[in-house]
Amino acid sequence: MRYRDLMEYEIDIPEELNIYILPKLTLQPLVENALYHGIKIRRRKGLIRVSGRAEGTNLILEVADDGSGMSPERLEEVRTSLVDGRKEGFGLRTVHQRIQILFGQEYGLTLESEPDVGTKIFVKIPMQTSEKEMGA
Repeated sequence: MRYRDLMEYEIDIPEELNIYILPKLTLQPLVENALYHGIKIRRRKGLIRVSGRAEGTNLILEVADDGSGMSPERLEEVRTSLVDGRKEGFGLRTVHQRIQILFGQEYGLTLESEPDVGTKIFVKIPMQTSEKEMGA
């Protein structure tokens, strides 16, 4: 692994959720974001955790880091950039918009963050077992 001196990672997804599929390039940009904007900034070894759970007929995935976190003002800027097309937050916005195009406005990304604690990005998508269901 390329960044083993910089980070550790955990994956906590129940085995019964492994039958569901994700749109391509859903998690990778979120993990990269956690590394570059959370862990690397802090200049100490950090943890990125990817977890998942079922919530009704939806799949909720979480990418969490214990990095630098964001101020409330910065968090609001990033949340706003998901929908208003600003230049910043391009990776997150692309994932969010792709999910909404595929599944509808009630799906996509939500973010939580606290300075010096870390950031959590939640992905909400409907449970799909084939690309055909996903509209691909």
